[in-house]
Order: sequence, then C-alpha cells, then structure tokens
Amino acid sequence: MAIVMPALFAGIMLVVQLALVWHGRHAAAEAAGRGLAAASAYQATTNDGRTAADRYLRDVAPKLLRDPSVTVTRTDIDAEVTVTAHVLGVIPVLGNVTVTQSVAGPVERFVSPA
Repeated sequence: MAIVMPALFAGIMLVVQLALVWHGRHAAAEAAGRGLAAASAYQATTNDGRTAADRYLRDVAPKLLRDPSVTVTRTDIDAEVTVTAHVLGVIPVLGNVTVTQSVAGPVERFVSPA
C-alpha cells in the first residue's frame, strides 16, 4: 500500500497536467482565432488583432496561460496571429510546458467592380 498510493497520486497528477496542457492549447488557439478575426477586418491594424487576443487570454485563461506572447503580422493580402504561452504546471518535474498556436487567413479588402 505504501507504494501504490504515491504511484496512484502521481498518475492522477499526470492526467491533470495533460488536461491543463490540452485546455491551454485550445485557449491559445481560440485567442489566435479571435486575434485573426480582428486583424483581418477591413482597415484593421496589427494592434487590433493583438488587443483582441490579449483580451481573450485575460478573460478566459488569466492563470492557466502564463507570460502570453501575441505576434500579429498583416499584409495587404493575409494576416497571421501566433500565441505562445507557458501552461500552469502541477508537476514540478515537467517544468514549463510551452504551447504555441498560429492561425492565418486572408484580410478583408475592397475590390471595385470591373
């Protein structure tokens, strides 16, 4: 029994850590998606995308994703948003688990009829 309980506890904590990483990846992906929607809007700027992604991370995962970094690039044709952050760790041996999610898409633009 003295060996089974610590192993059981370690297994449970590993499952919890994997769930946090999974959830952190999805939160980062959604933040990148929201940033892309804002950055690719007609006459939007990269700052609009960065603000939208930061706002989502602050509202949804303020403690789950630590030290988030949002990078937005926008051209006349397309935009890309990348979110990188460290996931909250419950197992010190694993250290910092970093998640990175990127999304890209076309920007809205006005095209005059031919």
